[in-house]
Amino acid sequence: MKSKQRVRDDVLERKCHRCGEWLWIEEFVKSKQCAGGRRPVCKACRCEQKREWRLAKIDLYKATERGRRKRLYWSNPERSRRIGRISRAKYLTKSRARGLPRHNERDEFGRFRKVAA
Repeated sequence: MKSKQRVRDDVLERKCHRCGEWLWIEEFVKSKQCAGGRRPVCKACRCEQKREWRLAKIDLYKATERGRRKRLYWSNPERSRRIGRISRAKYLTKSRARGLPRHNERDEFGRFRKVAA
């Protein structure tokens, strides 16, 4: 049986099952269910897998997300509206402090322009 981990230059490494590279152990997500306490696929490959899955099942993904948001909103619409108002106010305060443009401030070419703080 081949070893899944090795020590090289006092650094614990593990081989990714997807890309086949030996990577530092911290490049693998922790998981109690997996052997060695880490997932067999590195973080970069896992992100790529997720992206491929989403692209392959984009309609399902969008429908699921849309349904979740609808259920969340209609479970307590007043709370959802209040949270929306609060988050918009926070965003406006932060963006104005950083000098980011507001929605109605555009230059003659239709691009956003910086607001003098």
